[in-house]
Amino acid sequence: MEVTLRYTKGWQKRPNTKTFILTEVDALIFDPIILMIIIGILDNAFDANIKSVDDIYRVRVQQPRRSYEFRWKEEKMEIPIFRQAVMTAAGVRTSETIALRYHTYLYYLQRLGINAGFMQVLTSYMIRRGAGESVEVTATQAQLQQVMSHRDAGVYQAYINQRVQCHVQAAFLSQPSAQALFKAVTHMSRYVDPRAPIELTSDEAAKLRLDPEVGKLKELRDQLSKEIRSESGTIKKAEIAGTKLYQLYKKAGDALKCAKEKMTKSAKRHSRAHYFNTIDTIEINKQLEDNTQLGLGADGWKPPEVEHHLAERKEVAGLICEEIKLEHRIRTANAILSLCRKKEPPRRRIPVQSKLDEEASPLHCPISQSCAKTQCIFCIRNGDSRHFSSVYKTRDHVEIHLSTYREGDLIPCPWAGCEKDGIMLKGHMHCKSHAARAPHDYDIFRRRWL
Repeated sequence: MEVTLRYTKGWQKRPNTKTFILTEVDALIFDPIILMIIIGILDNAFDANIKSVDDIYRVRVQQPRRSYEFRWKEEKMEIPIFRQAVMTAAGVRTSETIALRYHTYLYYLQRLGINAGFMQVLTSYMIRRGAGESVEVTATQAQLQQVMSHRDAGVYQAYINQRVQCHVQAAFLSQPSAQALFKAVTHMSRYVDPRAPIELTSDEAAKLRLDPEVGKLKELRDQLSKEIRSESGTIKKAEIAGTKLYQLYKKAGDALKCAKEKMTKSAKRHSRAHYFNTIDTIEINKQLEDNTQLGLGADGWKPPEVEHHLAERKEVAGLICEEIKLEHRIRTANAILSLCRKKEPPRRRIPVQSKLDEEASPLHCPISQSCAKTQCIFCIRNGDSRHFSSVYKTRDHVEIHLSTYREGDLIPCPWAGCEKDGIMLKGHMHCKSHAARAPHDYDIFRRRWL
């Protein structure tokens, strides 16, 4: 597979388009070709009549040709391959046009590194530096500059690892170098420990809530909230009117949220740093006190079993690390394809009895005239009948669905009788008042419920 990059480092001043050649690899979790085939099928991007993974592997190159190229449709060439997840009336979906934001990609990398147990925060800079170190061993200086998009050879000095990448001791003593051991020691994976804490303990979280700075900001926000209610009646009315008090209230709320996030992140970093700084000594002392060695038998650490809430995800996890054969590769690709087509997976703590039909439209499951005030009318229409803990949370969730429509848009009524009659509701207020009237009796938008 050929991947051409146009927007590389410094492309605005010095356009330097480059094409990388990627091949199949035995470890399917690192195989980019399978993922690109799946993306092409999901986006219907192949110019040829490719409808499944099997179609790709059925094609054979015939004489006198030496290769075939699976071209993409012209109208798909300018559409980003990796796109942002957005909220729609039918739930979270992948955007058709919005490219994946860098900060979203960075968040995925950091979360992956934390869950995998890396001591350092995983960033795209580390991946770029690791690629440069790997290429430097096998490529010429000119090729290294091309890969890294460096104009001068000296720029690469900023990417050199702090740990010297050659065995100086073996060179000085004129002895053979233990390359495998040396390579393992210089990799950041040397410090990986999946047991490292990811979240704060209940005691640590309670300690943050008692912080004086958080207390002052919360007191200021609550005081402004009382003044707004005495002046305008509700916070919503003050927001619509754009009063000065509401601006101060919003600013205080943002400051409180920022302070909480900042303190939580700092506490998590401190907790993980303390773990990595002490775990070696703790385990060494434990072995010495018990007069045993840490083995890999029944008493050794075992990774926790991962509970998959989607059958498609469980199938992918079971296939992606197994033996490598053509049939197995096709099965894995089809399993990933099925997982990508899954819409709105169930919530982690609230199991959903019915699942969304992937071929159905948002109006496929019209709801009855009766609906509990702790259920979302839009989610029930999509096959999700879960209950929220309060009417307040239900109202906030319904507002998220309504936010996908502009104020003057026509909103289809999800109830069975209204859908049959083709009733369309104009705007948010019309939808809310229609839901509150009989026979629906779905009045969850009044403040008396709070």
